[in-house]
Amino acid sequence: MEAYFRYWGKAGKAGDEGEGAPYHLLPYHSLDVAAVGAVLLERHTFLRSTLSHRLGWSEEALAAWITTLLSFHDLGKFAESFQQLKPDFRKSWWGESSLRHYDIRHDTLGFLGWHDAYHWRARRPATNGKSMKPEYDFSTVERGAVVEPTGRTRISIYLDGDILASFRARADAEGKGYQTLINAALRAAINPQTAPVTVETL
Repeated sequence: MEAYFRYWGKAGKAGDEGEGAPYHLLPYHSLDVAAVGAVLLERHTFLRSTLSHRLGWSEEALAAWITTLLSFHDLGKFAESFQQLKPDFRKSWWGESSLRHYDIRHDTLGFLGWHDAYHWRARRPATNGKSMKPEYDFSTVERGAVVEPTGRTRISIYLDGDILASFRARADAEGKGYQTLINAALRAAINPQTAPVTVETL
């Protein structure tokens, strides 16, 4: 199986019944959205001509670019953290589960992917017209030492929905990460002496 067929893009909810596969593969989902966009531009002359005029592009170039961009609209769903939302699929296709937590939405992950790719290209040293060698000798390469992680450890836990919603609301109000607030609350529970002084504790 090709690697790109091991990613799901849409999946049914638990308890859904019906015929067909319980998922829509991500490559097909991306191409379906691009095809719908292509048909939309083809049928809506006013929209196509308006966008073409404002961008200063030909209608053919406009259609090609928008169709291409639409095919990348769910690029972030290729992320391991998103794919782990359906652990049974990942276990079946990759033979393993993942501990990565889905704490960043897939649309943001897609943006970050493009952002990193852009800045990597900008920082890439000039090749002076030289391309990479067809082969490299790695026979003398040694694996580096494994660095033990320090500080925080990534885990996956299940929280009640109202508790998570409360921390997220506080995080938005205070301009902090909700995981930072949860960590502080757990630390205060372990050692009450480190808890911040509030009106309630006075």
